[in-house]
Amino acid sequence: MMHERTTWGWVGALSTGTGHLATGESCQDFGACVEFSRPNGEAVLLAIVSDGAGSAPLGRVGARIACLSLAREIGKHLRNHQYSTIDTDLARRWLSVVQSDVQKVAERAGMPLRAYAATLVSAMIYDDAATVLQVGDGGCALRASNGAWHVPVWPMHGEYASSTYFVTDRPQPNFCLATLQENIGA
Repeated sequence: MMHERTTWGWVGALSTGTGHLATGESCQDFGACVEFSRPNGEAVLLAIVSDGAGSAPLGRVGARIACLSLAREIGKHLRNHQYSTIDTDLARRWLSVVQSDVQKVAERAGMPLRAYAATLVSAMIYDDAATVLQVGDGGCALRASNGAWHVPVWPMHGEYASSTYFVTDRPQPNFCLATLQENIGA
């Protein structure tokens, strides 16, 4: 069955936090948004944002690598598989690849992996559903075609106050994966 092509609307913004402004540091965020078509004509929108940890000297680099690496892995999968095939094992494999890509850069630079710490939120939007993968204290809000807003995942907090999880956490980062069965795409 051929799908009528969905037209997506999205906005994105990056903002330097007050802590970074006070110390003269630049924005540590990175984002990517990609639209692609599956073989059956269904449009998929993939949006990913990552916030480099302020405590990590190369968090900005980690955020960029995390977004681009995850976009590559999700894109490879969703071009040939339904969203219903996404489960925690697959998400864990994607995050392992992300961590490995960051590790390679860290090793070449002679830096520890934690120097690239970053959080991550991705939203995979299909005609009739959305899947959100999150590591850390980011958030995601989606508006359904009927105008209702949904928050499929809430910010994750670490074991201690003012702490969270990062894609560089060993051995594997804590993450949330949620699928919303709602028409987001029209």
